[in-house]
Amino acid sequence: MWSEVWREIKDLDLGTVPAWFGGLSLFLAFRIFLGDRTKASREQVDKVGVWMEVDWDRAIPGSPTAPTLIRFSISIKNGSDLPVDVIQVAYELSTTWMRPGTGGVFTPVDGTRKFKGSIGATRVPPGETWSNARQDPQVDVGQLSPDQGSTLDPEVGVNYRIRWYLVSDNAGQRWVVEPGYPITPLKWHSRRLIEYPDSWKYR
Repeated sequence: MWSEVWREIKDLDLGTVPAWFGGLSLFLAFRIFLGDRTKASREQVDKVGVWMEVDWDRAIPGSPTAPTLIRFSISIKNGSDLPVDVIQVAYELSTTWMRPGTGGVFTPVDGTRKFKGSIGATRVPPGETWSNARQDPQVDVGQLSPDQGSTLDPEVGVNYRIRWYLVSDNAGQRWVVEPGYPITPLKWHSRRLIEYPDSWKYR
């Protein structure tokens, strides 16, 4: 394919305006072709969905034995007709705490930082949903508390989101999915490359 494009370029008469327009048309057609091919190969990944759920034991603000363990689960739905390999799912937790003040008044404050974690690879058969809920995964967010004596806000104590996930489709093409952004093939200069598994960094 590339040899054919190069042959067309070499044969162009770059000294005339019509030739310049001909070259421009060739490149535009080539870009459209690449875009259509990427869209077609992305169709399987478009049908893969990943979501997260969290829960925790609520406590009255100021309770001396307030729990800080967060239970969470990540689910992966493969809506395509072919199996997919989800190589890694990265997630983020942020917290809100009730800080005790004077006169028994509690003030909501953000946690000291956000917790970032990930789960490893799994293969999801066509039309099925995988979940790690049976593994009962937990995260202790006590390390995010702004100070001693603060308890998780019983209503909005934990916010969460899927940051990104890596998918290898049935053809072996590698994709990066970041919610809210277009799905893209893996690129060696990806801004998140440092966080990817080694097998995705050096290929």
